[in-house]
Amino acid sequence: MFLRTAVASGYNVLGLDYWNRGKSVVNTCGGDPECYTAVQRNRFDGTVPSAVSNVEPANSILNRLTLALTQLETVDPAGQWGRYLDHGQVDWSRIVLAGHSQGGGESAYIAHLHLVHGVLMFSSPVLTDDGAPAAWMREPGMTPASRMYGFVNQNDMYFSKIAGSWSVLQLQQAGSPALVDVPRGSHQLVSTLDMGTPAEAHGRTVTDGTAQSPDGVPLYQPTWEWMLDQTK
Repeated sequence: MFLRTAVASGYNVLGLDYWNRGKSVVNTCGGDPECYTAVQRNRFDGTVPSAVSNVEPANSILNRLTLALTQLETVDPAGQWGRYLDHGQVDWSRIVLAGHSQGGGESAYIAHLHLVHGVLMFSSPVLTDDGAPAAWMREPGMTPASRMYGFVNQNDMYFSKIAGSWSVLQLQQAGSPALVDVPRGSHQLVSTLDMGTPAEAHGRTVTDGTAQSPDGVPLYQPTWEWMLDQTK
């Protein structure tokens, strides 16, 4: 549903599949700041495998994204996918990253390494535990907070950890939190809609399981559209 909304908003959309199995990053790493960096780095580029993440470079996010863009440039020339590459490498300055939960945390990590056009984080990042953020969040990243937007339900099982991550990423400098369901003017968007249990609320900000109106329109579609408009 979100991907279709992004297409309708004028984006070239690629839903990238990547290794994302087993326990969540926060349940793997807990209060170990270095662990978050190790897991997210390994999933991103396949380097420095460890006991907590052992993704080879061929199956890394970076390699899969590069190969997908290269293939799309060939099979879908009308899509002009080549504009997202620069001499065979990803041109991050033209990329808007979006992800849910672990995907949102990985998006934030990539945006820390590279200056991207924008970042949309849904129910994420869950990268702090008892006040201990991921080690990579200690230093300013390449992408400024003004290009980053987060969206969470207030009943989310990880709400406090997500809010803590937003604080470390300095999203509050781009605008105070907004309790909204048709948002205006904030980089920290918090929904008050009843989306079920805390676990269900975590999974329903952007997935196909989100609540819909009687005519089948996702209740969060106005929020998605607003966020997508901010990063065009």
